[in-house]
Amino acid sequence: MKKAFKIAGISLLALLALLVLIVLGYVVYVAAEYDRIEDNVQLTVDEGATEAAAHTGVEYGIVTYNIGFGAYSPDFSFFLDSGENDGTCRAAEIPYTEGVNYQTALDGFVVSDNVEVTKVRNIDTGYKFSDHNPVEMTFVLK
Repeated sequence: MKKAFKIAGISLLALLALLVLIVLGYVVYVAAEYDRIEDNVQLTVDEGATEAAAHTGVEYGIVTYNIGFGAYSPDFSFFLDSGENDGTCRAAEIPYTEGVNYQTALDGFVVSDNVEVTKVRNIDTGYKFSDHNPVEMTFVLK
């Protein structure tokens, strides 16, 4: 009986050691492959801002460029306020080919009550720089 408990105990310890090795291996892999831009990188603005503050009643424009990834299946779809599925995001598991990769509209803006959105449109870059296309919004502060 003692021998059976000893074998069971050694088996459980071996299984636990294997699990720990797998988890540690994953942690080492993630740490080795982790890559991101440096924090607090100073960026220069090539064009645009001419005023230090925004004013109510003045129309402004803003563009987002999400460099995320397409994690949704082809049957999953989002629609912007325009009701058009213009494709702001594409499947990223293969290089982009028009008509082959699925597209969905999932990039947009969340605005507060004091912002009146006058226009939202997708900018079709043909996914040249990312698996997302930019989205432009024109708005007026109330």
